[in-house]
Amino acid sequence: MRMSKNVKRTLALFASAAACWLVCIFVNPEGLELALFIAAAALTLLFICFFCVSVAKGLKPGVSPYRVFAIADICTGACVAIYAVYDIKTDASWFPGLFGTMLLIIVVPIVTLLLLADFIMWKSAKRGEKAKREP
Repeated sequence: MRMSKNVKRTLALFASAAACWLVCIFVNPEGLELALFIAAAALTLLFICFFCVSVAKGLKPGVSPYRVFAIADICTGACVAIYAVYDIKTDASWFPGLFGTMLLIIVVPIVTLLLLADFIMWKSAKRGEKAKREP
């Protein structure tokens, strides 16, 4: 049985995200906490989006991977932003809103950058298809 390129990419992103989270949680090298958190968050978001692309390609082979990636990215970003605002508005813990603030400062810009990168790649692929059609 041969795995498709999307499945291999998804598994590699899962392994990378898991390794980054494990290093971030258990090893926690001094001075690299924020960089590891950003890398872990970015790899996790990439994994979620590529997982959605793999599932969509398995269900319907003709679906646009750029569209699926963008929809997954927008839904993930909206959920993170909603939870962040909820965490900031409720004050049930010792540091109320700290986690929500970190989500808004770190994760939401990563989601925005991923969405921008997806748009740029979609535009360049569209331009490449247009150039192939014209002699």
